Amino acid sequence: LEGKSRPHFFYGVTRVVSKLFNIINPTHAFFGEKDAQQSRIIKKMIYDLKLSINFISCPTVRDSNGLALSSRNNYLPIEDLKNASLLYKSLMLISTAISRGEKKTKTLKSLFEDSIYTNDDMKIDYISIACNNTLKELKTVRPNSLISAAIFFKKVRLIDNFVYQSST
Repeated sequence: LEGKSRPHFFYGVTRVVSKLFNIINPTHAFFGEKDAQQSRIIKKMIYDLKLSINFISCPTVRDSNGLALSSRNNYLPIEDLKNASLLYKSLMLISTAISRGEKKTKTLKSLFEDSIYTNDDMKIDYISIACNNTLKELKTVRPNSLISAAIFFKKVRLIDNFVYQSST
């Protein structure tokens, strides 16, 4: 997922975070769900290294039009912030389609792509429908699937996601 675009990114993240943990010896670590993959990797690192840290996942905070709040949003002019919410709206198209019974990830990804490409300033880096625990890609959606995406809006890279939980 993120590793395809940024192959050494998570190695660097885990190295820096583990050093930080060793210096400050925290009892709790809070990571946001906006960067779901980073959250999963840090949680697994804590488990694998048998660190005595309580990992706490924090929900994504959004503005009124759905755009996930991020420091990267500061790179967008105010007039572009509304258009950037197309990322979240496109992910919600997938959510709606799943609710209506669509389970094929290929079809769901196509819905997302068609929506994003209605804006000429957007380019998809990736769209993923994966197991929320292992991050392995799925052919059909199942409960506890992580639906995540990264796009370039002009020159700004934005990420967002949601976890599908079955209503039954």
